[in-house]
Amino acid sequence: MPYAVVVAIEEMLTILSEFFASIIFTPLLCAHSVFRSPRPLAQARGSLRQTGVFVIIRPVRIGNQKERFMAQLTQKEFDNLITQLVDHLSLARFHERLLKANALVSRKRPANAQALATQLYQLSAGLRREHPARYAVEVLWQDMLSNRISEEHGKTLETLAERVNACLTEHLAVIPEKSVELLAALGAYHQAVAALTDDEIAYVEMLLRATPSVAEFLREHRSEIVTTGTTTAEQPEMEVKE
Repeated sequence: MPYAVVVAIEEMLTILSEFFASIIFTPLLCAHSVFRSPRPLAQARGSLRQTGVFVIIRPVRIGNQKERFMAQLTQKEFDNLITQLVDHLSLARFHERLLKANALVSRKRPANAQALATQLYQLSAGLRREHPARYAVEVLWQDMLSNRISEEHGKTLETLAERVNACLTEHLAVIPEKSVELLAALGAYHQAVAALTDDEIAYVEMLLRATPSVAEFLREHRSEIVTTGTTTAEQPEMEVKE
């Protein structure tokens, strides 16, 4: 068979794979977003969040451009996200779920979580590219959280999110004069999620919701945020879901 024909067939199969994956995931990812406030916390990924647990962020219009204004994960942060999912599901089960979602090019299981993370980072461009790998990772992350966080917990988290929102400009940047309030608000939010999961999952979850300005603040003040969240007297009590 001529090489050009083989290439054309491969390209067609790739397009069909992405099309059918989008049919499977898109209704789940977007169904709830109409009912949520367009102002972010640290911002939720608009393509995901199919449950009512967290604040869903719709695209925000500034001037004549419509953008989502989400922070991008570094390679290390993405690796941490995948490690948390592997710890939760096991490498074998996580790989199986990815295959069912047509998120991987090869069916051969990677040797470890790091190898799988590298592959997924390249396929999804660190969750920036519209690709089945991105949708699968985001849905599995949300599924992990929704198993631990009840609807009542979600209402508390929404209240805490508004405290973060109050420290941002209309362009979703940190207001310098409110840095102390933002530190306390992020600390309370981190502690609330960590009480139901753990510190690493809480940190990654906040990064996934963060505007670039808030993500930069998170990275610069991570240790302070964790300490503030642990010691603040304003932290609402939340019980872990059985």
